[in-house]
Amino acid sequence: MRITSIQKPPGSFEIAGSSAIFYDGITEGTEIDGSTGKSIQTWTYDQYTLPVHPSLNLSARIASAYEYWLNLAKQHEQDEEASKIREYRDKLLDDCDKTFCNAEQWAKMEEAEQSIWAQYKQELRDISLQPEFPYNVVFPIAPAEKFGGDHLTAIMADGTEISLLSAEQNAIYADGKRCLSLELCVDANTYQDQKLRELFSEPNKSKSITIEKKEYKGFTELVRSVYESGKITIIISQKADDDNLKLQEQVAAQQEAISILMGGTNNG
Repeated sequence: MRITSIQKPPGSFEIAGSSAIFYDGITEGTEIDGSTGKSIQTWTYDQYTLPVHPSLNLSARIASAYEYWLNLAKQHEQDEEASKIREYRDKLLDDCDKTFCNAEQWAKMEEAEQSIWAQYKQELRDISLQPEFPYNVVFPIAPAEKFGGDHLTAIMADGTEISLLSAEQNAIYADGKRCLSLELCVDANTYQDQKLRELFSEPNKSKSITIEKKEYKGFTELVRSVYESGKITIIISQKADDDNLKLQEQVAAQQEAISILMGGTNNG
């Protein structure tokens, strides 16, 4: 885990209870304190935690073979992160198989819809093949979480309405934390990039966005805007906790949206 702190690490490692904490690649720097405007000294480093059995000579053993122990800690962190990713992936696959792609629902789908679901499931299975797995992972989006239509509108917290060409919700796992993002595509002939960036840089407006009668909360961080072929795509994100409750909430939201789709609701 990459960390920037105003506290200097105690050294290359320390023993804390039943854990050995390693500090690798330590560099010094300065940052401006947002509250005082003054320059403060900082330390940036990679931190790894390894479970150990405390013993009298443990510190000496680690010091004498530091690289070996450091690599053990790095591997432990990688395994832990990979386990989290696979656990979440397996929950999505299980939910998909039980609720949306069971024999009854599958028989009701046309071939094109079956193909879309099959691709979604395969992308989930291939999560570990992404080049930055397990630290930076992009989860595929369930088909019902992709919107589109001639009259798609995003309504912001202050009532501002934006006509959309399309919208997608994505899930990204970055730097040890799961982040959700919205990608909102508009016509460049209707909206100016700078105006959109200003609009979505105001948390009081982007804290709540309603699309197709579904409210998305907390997307207050403007990631970037992309111009391509007469279209502007605004990407905003939120940070979601890693605890099971948040994961369940996300899956529940997908279930609700997909259930509406499978039920044949027509929004015009």
